Parts: sequence; C-alpha cells; structure tokens
Amino acid sequence: MKSILFFLMLFFGSLSHAYNVDNIPLSVLPTYVQNTPSSLPYIFNQATFDRALYRPSQRFSDEVIWHKIDFPTPEKTTSIDLQVSNHLIDELDFYLVQDGQQTQHWRRGANQVWQNHVSYYNGIWVNLTLQPEQQNSLYIRKHSRGPLLTPIQLYQGEETAHAKLSTTLFWTVALTGVLVLLTFNFIIFLQFRYAAFGYYLAFHCLVFLSLAMMIGASRWFFPEFVHHWLIETKVTLFVLAAWSLYRFTLGFLPNSSPATSTKFFTWVDWIFCIYFIISVVFSEKISAILFVFMQLSMILFCLRYGISSYRKGFTAARFYLFAIIMLSVGSTINSMMYWDLIPFNDITRAAFPLCSFLELLGFAIAFTDKAKQIELDTTVKIQTDSSTGLPNRYYYFDVLPLQLSKLKHSDLALVMIEITSHSQLSQAYGPKQAEQATSTLIQNLDNTLAQIQSVLSLPLPNHTSKKLIRISTNKVAFISLSKAELTGHIDTVQKFLDTPILIGHLDFHYQYNIGSALYPSQSNSLDSLYQNALIACNHIRVDIGTWQSFDQTLKQNYAHQLHLLTLLTQDLKNDALYFEIQPQVCLTSRKIIGGEVLLRWKNSQLGMVSPGEFIPLAEQAGLICKLTDFVIFRVFKWAAQHPELLLERTLSINISALDMLHEGFATKVIALQQYYQIPASQLVMEVTETSIFENSHVVFDNVNRLHKAGFKLSIDDFGVGYSSMQNLIALQTNELKIDRFFVAQSLTDKSSAILCRNMIQLSSEMNISSVAEGIENEEVALQLEQWRCLIGQGYHLYRPMPCDDYLSLLRS
Repeated sequence: MKSILFFLMLFFGSLSHAYNVDNIPLSVLPTYVQNTPSSLPYIFNQATFDRALYRPSQRFSDEVIWHKIDFPTPEKTTSIDLQVSNHLIDELDFYLVQDGQQTQHWRRGANQVWQNHVSYYNGIWVNLTLQPEQQNSLYIRKHSRGPLLTPIQLYQGEETAHAKLSTTLFWTVALTGVLVLLTFNFIIFLQFRYAAFGYYLAFHCLVFLSLAMMIGASRWFFPEFVHHWLIETKVTLFVLAAWSLYRFTLGFLPNSSPATSTKFFTWVDWIFCIYFIISVVFSEKISAILFVFMQLSMILFCLRYGISSYRKGFTAARFYLFAIIMLSVGSTINSMMYWDLIPFNDITRAAFPLCSFLELLGFAIAFTDKAKQIELDTTVKIQTDSSTGLPNRYYYFDVLPLQLSKLKHSDLALVMIEITSHSQLSQAYGPKQAEQATSTLIQNLDNTLAQIQSVLSLPLPNHTSKKLIRISTNKVAFISLSKAELTGHIDTVQKFLDTPILIGHLDFHYQYNIGSALYPSQSNSLDSLYQNALIACNHIRVDIGTWQSFDQTLKQNYAHQLHLLTLLTQDLKNDALYFEIQPQVCLTSRKIIGGEVLLRWKNSQLGMVSPGEFIPLAEQAGLICKLTDFVIFRVFKWAAQHPELLLERTLSINISALDMLHEGFATKVIALQQYYQIPASQLVMEVTETSIFENSHVVFDNVNRLHKAGFKLSIDDFGVGYSSMQNLIALQTNELKIDRFFVAQSLTDKSSAILCRNMIQLSSEMNISSVAEGIENEEVALQLEQWRCLIGQGYHLYRPMPCDDYLSLLRS
C-alpha cells in the first residue's frame, strides 16, 4: 500500500467568529497548496504550503476554522479518496466547489449524524470527483472544542481499497486483543472475587471505550446517540478511568499506604470527585489541561508504590510496573501527537492502541502473578502459625510425612515441648500479652535450634525454613535427626527455657515439660509418634525433672485410663453408679450430726474402682459435671423419701469447682431442691478445691444464688491445691474441711500440728465450722477436740456405709 500523508495545516483566516459557509465569500478563505513528490499524479505536483498559521490553529478553540485545498485542473475526470485520521472532531464538513459552484457536501464530524449515509463504516472517507477544464477546490469546515490537528491522507485507485482494509484490520486486531484480555480478566474476577479486580474491570472497560473512540471504531458497537454521548463525555470517562486505576492500585499492591491513616485516601477520592465535576461542568479546554496534571500525578503515584511493593518482595508488581509504563508511553505519544509535538503517521497512530494492549496484557500477567501470590499466601496461612510464622499442626500431619519419606535416617526422634506456665501468664498479664510473650519465646527458641544441623529443617512454601512446629498455643515440637545427639538437643532447649525473660518489670521463669519418642522404632507413623511424645510429656513428675522419654509402660497406663473413661461413661448412662454415706460426728458429744455423700463405682469388668482414680479422670475428660448431676439428683430423691435424714442433721455433697463455673448451676440445684421439698439449710455443697478455681462473675452468681436459697458451702481438702485463702472469701464459706494429710500427722509432725491448729483457730475466728477428715485413732480425735475442732470424720469414728445402713444407724 502506498499512502500520501498530508499535514494540510492551512488554517486561520479570519478566526474571530464562527463562520457559516453559506454567508461568507469564498474569496476571503486563504488558499494553500503544497509541493508533492514527482511520483504522484500531476494534479498534486503544483502547490505551495505555508505553515505560518499552523500552530495557532492546533490549540483549543471554540471557533470555526476553515481549510481550502485547490487542486490543479486535471486532463480528464479523476477520482480521489480523502481520509481523515482524527475521529474526535465535533463538526467536520467537506464542500466540493467546482468553478465557484458547490457540487457536493459531506458531514463527517463526531457529533454529526452521518453514519447511515454509508453502507459500511470503516472511517472518515470522502470521494472527490475532479472535473477537467474546471477549477476544483475542497473547503473543509472544522468546529471542535479540542485540539484541531487534522491529518489527511489522499489515495487513488487500488490504494483506497487497501487503505480501507488496512484500517479495518487495524481496528479489529486492536479491539479484539483488548476484548480477549477483558474476557480473560473477567474470568479471573469470577474465580477469585478479589475486590481490586472489580476496579480493574471498570478501568479495562473504560480503556476499551477510549480506544474505540480514538481509533474511530466506536460507531461499530454503539448507535449514533451513544457514540455522540461518549464523545461529549470523553474527558469525564478519562477521569473515571484514572480513579478506577487508583482504587485498583490500592487493592492490588500490598502496603501501598503512604500514611497510617486512611484520611489520605479519602482526600484523594475527594480530589477525583472535584476533577469529575470539573470535567462535567467546564469546557474541554480547561478539563483536559487539568486532566493532564492529574494523569501525571496518577502515573507518579502508581510508579512509586509499584516500585516500593516490588522491593518488598511482591513479585506481581513487576508486570504492574510494566503496565503503568506502557500506559505512560501510550498516553504521552497520543498527547504529543495531537498537540503537534511529534508527527501524526502510521507509527504514532498505532502507538496508543499498541501500548493499551501491552498495558492490559501486563495487568493480566500481573493478575496471574497475584493469583499465584494469593494461592501461595493461602497455602502459607494453612501451613503456618499466624503469630510466629512457624509450621503448624496441619503441616505436621499433612506436609511432614512427605518430607520424612525422603529422609534416609533410620532413627529420628520427635521432641514435644509444653509451656505449662502459659495459663498462669495469661491470668497474670492478660491473654494478648501472654500470647505475645510466648510467641517471642518460641521464635527465639527456633532461632537457637536453627544453629543445629542435626535438627530437621522444615521448608515452607514461601521459601523459608524453620526448625520448630507449633502444635498448639503452648505446645511446640521439633525432630532430631540423630538419636545419639538427642540428649544434647534437649540440654540446649532446657538451658534456653531456664533463662528468665523480662515481662513488664519482672523476670518471668517459664515452666515446661518435654517428652520425646523415637521414629520408627517406637512408632511407624507421625500420628502415633505424636501420641507417644504427648504421653511422655504429660507424664512428667517432679522426681524425674522436665524431660521424659517414651516407653510402652506409659502408653499402657494411658490406655487403661481411656478404658476407664469409656466404662465410666457407659455405667453412668446405665445408672450403674451408687453412693454411700460416711457419718460426721460432733467431737465433743460424739453424736452423729450429718453425713458426707461418697460416690461409688463397681464395674462388671473391673470390680470396685477407687474414687481417687476415676474422679480426677472425669475432671480431665469433662465428665465431672455429669457425675455431679447424677449424685445431686439421686441424693435429693433419696432425702425426699426419708425426711428423718435431715432432722437436725446435714448432708454434704461433693461438687467440683468446674460445676461452679457453669452458668445456671445454682438455678438447676435450687429447682431440684424445691421440686423434692427438702430443706436447703441442711444441705452442704463441698467444693473440691483440688480443681482449679477461677474468680469470675459466674462463680459469684452461683454462690450468691445458693446462699440466698439457704444452702451451705464448704471447702473440701483445705490446705492443699490452689488459692485456699481466696476461696474462703469468694465462696462465703460456711464450713472448712481440714485435709487428712494434716490431721493424720498432727501427733507426729510439729509443722502439721501447727498448721492444723491454726486452721481450726482460723475457722473459729471467722465463725465457720471446722471439720477434720481422716481421724484414724482416738488420740487424734482427743487432740482435735482439745484444739476446739467442732466436727470429725474418719475410719476411727465411722466408715462409709450403704444408705440403708446409715438410716438404720440414725434410727438406733
């Protein structure tokens, strides 16, 4: 294809007003002709061209501007095709004048209705038929609010068909590429529903509209009135596109905030809003100039935070930066071309569509990288602990087996570390600070183990590696690759954990247990290895230090305990448990003044099971509350059937501190007491103090309700366990039971005697009853009586007995 590009910059005759072609003498219009290469037909060979008034005519103007082309008289009738490359001129009229008479008129402006006058739209084309022996002149009337550059190309013969086909192919390739990318990104949006993708799709659609308008293809897709509306609001659409790109940048790039406050972004949104109003209200001359500054600021903003994000390791930012650079290059070339700073030719005309395509392609690839990054972040989130970045429980059970299968080591060891003082730390400083302190401790321990080569490194999806696995809030584990070096590894851990850390203004010493199990000699799966290490960790006793290695005996004990719980649950459902009564006597008169209810369990497989064995297990397994409900229901029903039980006598029922931590416990007990119509004042609730007691509003509410209903409260096993003095006040205690440990040694151990005597004196001064448990001989009973202990209980006085025997005892 051979093309002749004319920059017919023939402007500015009389431009002080907008002229109408019907009332202006043609003689006042300036005539400019141009010398052309000799290879062109002779009708173009004779021309002079003056650029003196070119630049003023290219600036923003609201006035009508006329152009005139005088063609030399041809020897025969000649057909010429004229193409205009600027598709954004509001009004564009062509008048063919031959020998002073107008012979043809074409309307081709962006805001003029003319598309229906051609069978197929493929740009702005005018077919001129030059007549021989006549003066042929073409008058061009332009009226546009934007820059008025009008590149014109002239074709003859087959060159016209080639040019039209070339234009159509250019539009098709450019717009198809953009549509394909839009479809691709829309699919990504539907898959991830990522908020920033929505802004990008809006930006992409606006770029598509802008591109269609600039290359002249918008008439393909829209009716005339829609096309006109797009031309009228093009600057507004550009502002919306810039705002969409800004919002997309905030969502796409991580840590793109230049300030900690969101006020900055609010102000930027308001600035865009002002630009939007300006683009609607003011002329294109003002809004376009302001848009140039806004566009420049927008590009600088995107480049700055794109580079910042890339430096921080966000790899998707590289293609984001590529896209922004392409956007900048395309916009710059397009602006310079329409402002006559660079030539308007096939290359510069294609720059904006090409850069737009590359820009959107860059964003599409960035989206793909972002999707990969999101997938990576999700994988990392699934496999790691959020507080420490260490591998988590999921990593241990689902990722680690694959890694171990690749190891050639025959003897590995899983080391489980439990921070047992985490709960106390949480109570002392609050859960948030406790978690921060524990997380810091674990991270520092991981850094210490990182120096040991024979501890297994655990690779993570983010290309980092750790040594520790955080199994739970207070449990971590690592794998030793050498059985011979296991002791040295644990020594390193113990030395580290024995070092106090500063929390607030205090040096805090962490308490911990360590359990270890061998793989594959003691276990052939990570699941059972975990179980064995946990059993060893939970088996720590004071006499063996802080580390216990696993052996089969420990597992047998745990298996026995699990079997006990299973049988206990079954017998509780089958109503197979029962209770006995141990009388309590006044030490002065030796008269029976009450009895303590003691739960008993006789299993068909195991026979009699000691309460000291199954009660602690029930507390650990969360079964104790069901046992309490069982006892209270049976005792209340039995007491209602035998009213003489509570005549001047009390009945004590053991409950766990865990019962008092349940909302509605007191309400349930009071409702049952009222149902069976038994006197609450003769019922004593003995709180087992060996369970951890928490000072909470739930406990206070249950205590107040029970006292208000008339129940008495007693602290069992006083002197051992947790915060005894605090419980005396919190429970508003009516009775204090001195633990058998002190009572049994009161005659042989001076310290026990002092403590026992002081507890009795404390009860007396607080005006509460003192009950001594575990009286095994008369000498102890007499000693307690001498110390003014009120009530006694023990084998020397009465052994626990069946309910019927207790009733018979009372009657005799």
